[in-house]
Amino acid sequence: YGEKYLESSPILSILSWFFSFTLINSIFVYGLIAIGQKKQYLKAAVLGFLLNCILISILIFFFQTYGAGMAVVLGEIIFVSVCYHEFNKFSSLEFYTPLLKVCLASTVSVLMTFLLDFNTIINSLIAVTVYGILTLLLSVIKKNDYSLLNTKWKKR
Repeated sequence: YGEKYLESSPILSILSWFFSFTLINSIFVYGLIAIGQKKQYLKAAVLGFLLNCILISILIFFFQTYGAGMAVVLGEIIFVSVCYHEFNKFSSLEFYTPLLKVCLASTVSVLMTFLLDFNTIINSLIAVTVYGILTLLLSVIKKNDYSLLNTKWKKR
């Protein structure tokens, strides 16, 4: 794409963490909706949005575009945490071990983009593929997690 886009590469590396936390959050968001707790989801979304706005304002002031990327990632982490807390009121779900596994898969995936010497599209495809394979191999989501969500969804 040319040298004029080169400076955005570090920001995209920061934002790659957003993808990981969004995947984790989808478990809790769909879980809350499946068990009929839309108000708790809305509460988490509004709180996450408000805190994200504050973070963006502060971090952009200090770190410019890097701050915006960091704020988006931190905002998603906050949103994940609130959704987890709300979901855990109704059903206990292991969170920290899968989180560490996802962070490991994300780190390996991001490192691969720095180590590979292909074009951006090929690097991205390889990184996403490696991330997917690692999350499957590390059993980030277990069969009983799927069963729990499926059971709650059917009761709706």
